[in-house]
Amino acid sequence: MSIFGSGHEVVTSTTRPATPTIGQMIYETDTGFFQFWNGTVWTALSTKRISVKAYLTASQANSGGDVSWNAVEWDTDPAGVMWSSGSPTRFTVRTSGLYSFMFYGRWNSSSGSTAAVAPYTLVNGNVMVMSNSAVTGGGFGQWVHTGMINLLVNDYVTFRMSVSVVSPTYRGAATDDYERTTAILTRIDG
Repeated sequence: MSIFGSGHEVVTSTTRPATPTIGQMIYETDTGFFQFWNGTVWTALSTKRISVKAYLTASQANSGGDVSWNAVEWDTDPAGVMWSSGSPTRFTVRTSGLYSFMFYGRWNSSSGSTAAVAPYTLVNGNVMVMSNSAVTGGGFGQWVHTGMINLLVNDYVTFRMSVSVVSPTYRGAATDDYERTTAILTRIDG
C-alpha cells in the first residue's frame, strides 16, 4: 500500500482497507478506479460504464430453463464481477441502480416443429419482464428481448426461454450465419 500526496491509499481490489471509514477514498491499481466507502460498499468515482456481457461459445440444448452462460466479453463493475462460472446462469448485481438489459440470439431444432419460444427475464427467481411476443414457426428462429429494471446489491438476474412442443438449441459459436446467444446488463443511471 502507498499513499498519494492527497492522502488516497493506493491499493488493489483485494488489498482494500478492512475497516474503512465513511468517505475514505482509495485508488485501485488493478481496476483503475478511484473508490470511496459509503458506509456499506465501495463505490466507484468513475465514468466507466458498469456492464456485463455474457455469451455461449458452443450450442446449448435447452427445454426452457435458465440460459447457462459459459463466457464473458466484459464485466466492469469495480464492486465485483457480476458473472461467475460457479453460478453460470446468474448475473449478481454489485452496484444498485437502474439497469437496461438485452437478451438475444438464434435457436434451431432438427425436427423443424418448434411451436413457440418466448424469452423472459427473472430477478431473484421471479419473473420481472416477459417478452411481448413469442417466436413461432418451423425449425429455427431468433429473438431480441430488451427492457429496464431497478436492481439492488446482491439481486441476481437470469434469462430464460419458455418453450412449447420442441426443445430448441441455442446457438453458440458465431458461425453459419448464427449470432451467439448473448445477454448484456448495463447500469444506466450512473
